[in-house]
Amino acid sequence: MALPGDKEIQNAILVFLAQNDGSASVHEIADGLANHFRLTKADLAARRHHLRREAGESVWRQKLRRARGHLVKMGALAPSAKYGTWKLP
Repeated sequence: MALPGDKEIQNAILVFLAQNDGSASVHEIADGLANHFRLTKADLAARRHHLRREAGESVWRQKLRRARGHLVKMGALAPSAKYGTWKLP
């Protein structure tokens, strides 16, 4: 299965947090959204092989991190939540 698009991920993060009292760990979010999108083990393990800093990070985790950054920039997520925790403002 192909990984979901950026907007789909952003919306799913917001829905997930709203359903979990507005706060969750990055691991809970990653696992919850992987289940929501029915991602396979291969989807979750896929990596990009290039010289960039996050080359060892899975494509799925990269997409989550970028989605969070965009949501923080838009004001939809709190920028200063406890490390490893994502929170609605």
